[in-house]
Amino acid sequence: IRKINFSNIHMQRIAIDTSIVLYQYVVAIRSRGADLETSDGKITSHIYGILSKALGLLEKGILPIFVFDGEPPELKKYILDNRKKMRENAKKKIDTVKDEEERIKLLKRSVVINHIQMNECKEILRSLGLPVVEAPEEADSQCAFLSKKNFVYGVASEDMDLLTFGSKYLLRNFSISKKKEMIEISLEKILEGFEMSMEQFIDLCILLGCDYTPTIGGIGTKKAFSFIKKYKSIEGVIGYINNNNMKRYQIPEHFNYKEAREYFKSCV
Repeated sequence: IRKINFSNIHMQRIAIDTSIVLYQYVVAIRSRGADLETSDGKITSHIYGILSKALGLLEKGILPIFVFDGEPPELKKYILDNRKKMRENAKKKIDTVKDEEERIKLLKRSVVINHIQMNECKEILRSLGLPVVEAPEEADSQCAFLSKKNFVYGVASEDMDLLTFGSKYLLRNFSISKKKEMIEISLEKILEGFEMSMEQFIDLCILLGCDYTPTIGGIGTKKAFSFIKKYKSIEGVIGYINNNNMKRYQIPEHFNYKEAREYFKSCV
């Protein structure tokens, strides 16, 4: 992990996980109390967000590749359903809350960018002559594919799953403002430092928590790392737990670690 600035990646192609960028901008705008709108009431927060990001990066000498989500995999249905319920609950509470600070929190939680708004962003980017990639499934696996095939130098996202999918370089705090220093995370150096294979790293990430399966109760960060170092795989960890009747570790009923592992590995 190293701190970098835009001069380190000048004129490099960078894949952008676009939905995360848009949500960050819309949430920031809503934190002021309301969305941006036209005089006839059409929401334009997403348009402001995508234009700000695109033009700002071009001014910094970056060649952005904007990647959009497709259909989410079935593996992610459970977590998406939960997020939808949280958004709906937040929307219901907004009108009944009198405290302004609480109202803004609920506004943030209720953020949704619909297909029409996403298509408007794509149209704007194409009008600027910028590349738009529409992923068949999730944007993060598509971004990782572009990285692994050397179509881009790295991937800009706050989502650590990009490393699990195999992105060579993950760029965090990828902001044109200077509020936080940008950091670059090298997957190759992480694997070297951990003394792990990519397969073992994927299993570690699944134990730590991902969007595609629940985790084993009782296993935290340090324990997950030591277990993979010692037992080499999730199968090895489960074998150790079962053979020693270790009840403090709760293996969930629907522990779809094999399916999650294959999904992470499918980005080739």
